[in-house]
Amino acid sequence: MERLEIKEIIALSALVLSLISFTFGNNYHGCALAPNSNHGWVVTIESTLCYHTWDGGVHWEQQNIPTTRDFFDIFFLDSLRGWTANRLAMIWHTDDGGASWRWQNLGGAKFATRIFFLDYTFGWAACGEAIVLLTTDSGTSWVQIDLHNYLPADTVDFYDVSFVNELKGWMVAGRYPELDTAGNVLFKQGQGYIVHSEDGGDSWVLQRRDTYYDFFGVKFKDELEGWVVGGNDSTMEACVLHTTDGGQTWQAQSIPAQAKYLRALELIDGNKLWAVGRNGTIIYSSNGGNTWTLQTSGVDTTLFDVDFADSLRGLIAGNDIVLYTQDGGRNWIITDPTGLFEPKSRISNFEFRISNLICYPNPFTAKTTIRFNGNPKGFSVLKIYNSAGELVKSFSLTTKNQQPITLIWDGRDDRGKELAPGIYFCQLQASRIGPSPESGSGGYQQLRKITLIK
Repeated sequence: MERLEIKEIIALSALVLSLISFTFGNNYHGCALAPNSNHGWVVTIESTLCYHTWDGGVHWEQQNIPTTRDFFDIFFLDSLRGWTANRLAMIWHTDDGGASWRWQNLGGAKFATRIFFLDYTFGWAACGEAIVLLTTDSGTSWVQIDLHNYLPADTVDFYDVSFVNELKGWMVAGRYPELDTAGNVLFKQGQGYIVHSEDGGDSWVLQRRDTYYDFFGVKFKDELEGWVVGGNDSTMEACVLHTTDGGQTWQAQSIPAQAKYLRALELIDGNKLWAVGRNGTIIYSSNGGNTWTLQTSGVDTTLFDVDFADSLRGLIAGNDIVLYTQDGGRNWIITDPTGLFEPKSRISNFEFRISNLICYPNPFTAKTTIRFNGNPKGFSVLKIYNSAGELVKSFSLTTKNQQPITLIWDGRDDRGKELAPGIYFCQLQASRIGPSPESGSGGYQQLRKITLIK
């Protein structure tokens, strides 16, 4: 049985140890791009990681936020001033682009899902348990408002907030189905709420309660025109609602049938909209939602957040995936903030770069899709090793261009035997010249961790 070199086994062992707390991959839940800037950030839920990019998503560095409470969202007003929203509604703030962070709010609700600042003074955080946090002093102090007095008796979780000035704003809510102590399903008709405030968040009115959809994203252009996105968690059907009278009435907009259960919404330049959601869904409108088109994500995982610096530069955070674009979403590129799977060697003057090695779903049970760019130099080989460094599966292929290649691995070895659950490593190699990676004058490699579960 082929094995990795000793130095490669050592490297793999170090990688396993460094990733032991991230066995199930990084779930990127929030992202932010500073307006008109290449500076961006992503944060993770189920772990406490924060990464910063200075070139729009191509390269990343880890930033340290000294918290034990994982992140739901991150927001930057400009390239220096930003805030995070954490579990238990903890909020952290930076004034130096993330070089240092300090806490502002120690908690209150079970989580703060989205955070938004109108300017450096006024900010709001949508929270679980029908709570909103608001600040009028840059976050030095936060006031907690309980919305139960303005809503029906059952509890909802707010997922997004949008204000157009110091007084007028909207929040949206939903609730996943739950079981009571007797095993009966609660909230099975959907819990979509749209609420509105005209006094900066001190009081709220219920504008819409939906019995079919949950709502996850809201953006308003001005005091009258706005959009809400969400979906039905039983059918995965997506929805986009539009208002031109400040939320008094809402109309459903026509969206592509392939769109699934939308989780976030972005508005740029008053009429350009992006919404993202389940199964890698990205939809785009250039005319305020009159027409929507699909954009290709190249992935099949849930996308939780989307943010744009301007009409061209965008960032998406998802389950084990981060995407960026520099052309308004015509091309979305997979990027790896961790840097753990960057190539270990490069050849001088070797212009071709194998990139975007991704495995999804990850972890997986029956099969996983492995996707990467082809090698225009001619030959690539994909090898899968177990945690002991033993080769268990290999794919060899010849390519003529750098178009995406998709392979399916069913968790079996080269003899067709089912492998045991555990951590595996997918290694992609490409030769610079020659009929095989070993015969060329050098090569290029990337490594990706895959988790097989039963």
